[in-house]
Amino acid sequence: MVDFNEKGLEDKIKGTIKEVTGKITGDEKKEAEGKIQKEIGEAKKQAEEMKDEVLKDAKELKDKTKEGMDHFQDNF
Repeated sequence: MVDFNEKGLEDKIKGTIKEVTGKITGDEKKEAEGKIQKEIGEAKKQAEEMKDEVLKDAKELKDKTKEGMDHFQDNF
């Protein structure tokens, strides 16, 4: 199933349309623009995935730090 909220999806779709249009019409510039736009969309998707992973790791670190502080306070 397609996630229409996926970051970069719009760029990937528009890029694909430009690329195919360029191929059909023989417009190499439009075809290249489409390929670039698709890559921009993929980069946005990967950046979003990396951001989500960093936020997840930061939350885990925060939770572990809180647990450690709570344990320290309980034993001191």
